[in-house]
Amino acid sequence: MKVGILTFPDVINHGAYLQAYGLAKTIESLNHKVSLIPYKNFKHWLNEYKALLVKKNPALAFSNFLKILKFRSAQKKLNLKKITFLKNKINREHYDTIVVGSDIVWNFISPFLGKDNIYFGHGLNTNRIVSYAPSFGYVENDKEIPDYVVDGLKKFSHISVRDENSKEVVKKAIGKEPQIVLDPTFLYDYYGQEIEPRFENYMLIYAFGLRPEEKTQQHKIVGLLLRQ
Repeated sequence: MKVGILTFPDVINHGAYLQAYGLAKTIESLNHKVSLIPYKNFKHWLNEYKALLVKKNPALAFSNFLKILKFRSAQKKLNLKKITFLKNKINREHYDTIVVGSDIVWNFISPFLGKDNIYFGHGLNTNRIVSYAPSFGYVENDKEIPDYVVDGLKKFSHISVRDENSKEVVKKAIGKEPQIVLDPTFLYDYYGQEIEPRFENYMLIYAFGLRPEEKTQQHKIVGLLLRQ
């Protein structure tokens, strides 16, 4: 079966990269031909680069530039085609099934993402649409749900989500209770692909962002562990 994955594979974020890689590799292990669909709306793409590179601190902007280069190198493992901002280019290739997931692709109130209806299945050239572990992010389940979201969710043959809040939003939208599944960052076994660290006696912390007081607390914890 030819399977397309519609997600955010090129985001400069470790979790976003791993969810795309993990899901693709897992589906491949089930003997399907898998492609990551190279689409992102222009507003989303522009917002991401502005957030990384438009900085008052030149050193931080340069550091983020280097980060982008490292991610682009890693993303070659995903065998991504050149990204397009045009939805009609997606449909030049037919997929037996398109899997939507596993990121905050359903966050319809985020100005960062541009309220893109394609992640709800609109205009996709496929025989079947399913979701695996997408999320509505910070959309609360008492929020009014747009018609394009409701109509789109009804197109899905099967819906799964990655968190309780997203489950409740889907249930409110179409009256069906989706399954909560494991995020594909934990679904795939990366054994054998690790890079040995260059340091000893260290703690690795992955976080979207840390406040100054949180950094101070982490330094104290690391110091305590190193003294043991």
